[in-house]
Formats: sequence, structure tokens, C-alpha cells
Amino acid sequence: MVASDIKRRIDVLWTEFRQGGITNPLIVVEQISFLMYARLLDIDETRDENREKRTGKSFMHRFKGNEQHLRWSRIRHLKAEEMLQIVRDEVFRHFRSTAASGAAFAEIMKDAKLMIQDPGLLVQAVEIIHKLPLAESGTKGDLYEYLLSLLTTAGTNGQFRTPRHIARLMVELVAPNLRDKDGNPLLPVVGDPSCGTGGFLVSMMEHLLENCASTESVFEGNDSKTDAVRKTCAGGLLEQHHEHIRSGMFHGFDFDVIMLRFAAVNLLLHEVDAPEIHHQDTLNVGFVDKFPTQASEGFDVILANPPFKGSQEFEDVHYSLLRHVKTQKTELLFL
Repeated sequence: MVASDIKRRIDVLWTEFRQGGITNPLIVVEQISFLMYARLLDIDETRDENREKRTGKSFMHRFKGNEQHLRWSRIRHLKAEEMLQIVRDEVFRHFRSTAASGAAFAEIMKDAKLMIQDPGLLVQAVEIIHKLPLAESGTKGDLYEYLLSLLTTAGTNGQFRTPRHIARLMVELVAPNLRDKDGNPLLPVVGDPSCGTGGFLVSMMEHLLENCASTESVFEGNDSKTDAVRKTCAGGLLEQHHEHIRSGMFHGFDFDVIMLRFAAVNLLLHEVDAPEIHHQDTLNVGFVDKFPTQASEGFDVILANPPFKGSQEFEDVHYSLLRHVKTQKTELLFL
């Protein structure tokens, strides 16, 4: 659950954008997501720097020596006009060029741009986002889910954000137990061919965390249950599978790049920092050419809420689908 004061801050942020002349809900959430991503990069960089000091183990830096001024901790102290210039011209260029969070993330950020033109609005947004608990594992995912819940406008091609409780139910039905008879974690490769904001992939991650906890774990102090489960996993059953979880387990595809950005940030806020998220229409002939493994028995589990309207040109639809049903309707091709 998201605390009322956090909801209030997000509502205030939403109002600031509307009053600043940005009224399209998709653009509002996209721009907020970009700023959250900028802060998350700095949070993760600081975390790894501290770990390097403790352990002496090096890591791949997200910011080079000449890019330190692009870190959230630096830009938030700039004056309005300078902040706008740095964020617009340099921070977004950094988004487009970096692959620090995985090549797939860089792919969907390649056309990212700042739509905020008012320096005062940017300062207000940065200050509000800085006060959000994005460093708290048990809260930041729920916080972003609340932000996504404010998207009440469906897309023109039948896009629809699956309610969270429905996504959780479907995950529980197809993956009731993610541990084998010996208690070892079973980590299926999960795909969503029309992932939208990534709700199904996030629900699978949450299910994984809940089902990998040691039976000896004790929840105490002020940590939420999710925090405690995550700590148990990090030090126990899932530690040896960390790389697979962060970059190999979750695959999402969508033809709407804005939705993919939401999905990428959503997964990042749920501890999956390098998901395989790609700008691709999975009904198109190009899907098999670009992703042959994923197109043919590439997933152990598929979770999706297909678009419920829209159409394809016959020449664009992969022949294997037309063998089963000769139609241009997107929803029938998915089925």
C-alpha cells in the first residue's frame, strides 16, 4: 500500500504538470518516469560506489569522470535556467547513449526528450521527486504503480492496463510454486508479447520474491514484509541467480515505445534493472527475424493481456499465424 502522504505528493506533481501546460496523461507519466530514472541512476551509482569502498570490487560506472555533473545529486542544486539546459541537452543525451542498465534500456531511450519547457516546472518536479522514497525497496514499486493507475486514457489500438489484482491472480494460476521439491528456486523465462506498462512481469517478480523466502525468516522492526522477503532472498536462495533475474528472466515486447518506457522503469523499481524490453510488434514478420529464439519455444511462461482492437496488413503478419486464422484483427491473431 502507498501511504497517503506519498499519494498526495504524486497528486501534487500531477497537478504541477497540468498547470504547467502538459495535460496529456501519457506525456505527464513519461516525463515523470524520465526524472525518476535520472534519480535512480544516481541512487544505484552511489550504492555501488559504497560497495566498492567496502569490498574493493569494481563495477561498471553509469557516469564517467566528465559526466559527474549529470548526476541527480548535482543537478537538483542548480538554478532553474541552468537545470533546464543541463537536463534537456546533456542528461537526456546521456539516457540515449548509455547502456549501463542494459542494451534494451538504451534502445527504448534512444528517442527520449524533455518536453518540459518551463524552468520553474522542472525545479518543482525535481524537488517533489527527490522527496519520494525511491530508495526504499518495499515502497518504490507501489509508488510507481499508483502513478500508472492515474493513466485513465486507453490507447487507440486497444491498449488497456490490466488491474493489478487481475495480474496477480493470473500469475498465481500459472506459477503457483517457484521452488522444486528440494526447496531450490525454479526461475522460468517469462515473456509478455504485449507488455504495456509491464504489470504481468512485475507481478511475476513479486510472486518470485514471496515464494523464495526461507521458512526461517523472521519479520521484525519497521520493515515491510516485502522488504524482509527481499533481504532473505538477497542473502539466500536467489543470490546465485541474481544475474539471470536482473537480465535474463523477464522479456517484454510492445509496439508503443512510451509504454515500454513505463515498463522499463516499473521493472527497475521492482529490482529488475536490465530487463529484455524491446520495441517490437510480435505479430509482425520482423519478430521472427529479430528474435528467433523468443519466437520459437523461447519462454517457459507467457502472460499477456492482448490488445482488444486494431488490425494488421496481411503482408505484415507472420505466415505461421495466418496458417491458423486468416484475419487482420489484432485480438484474433494474438489468440
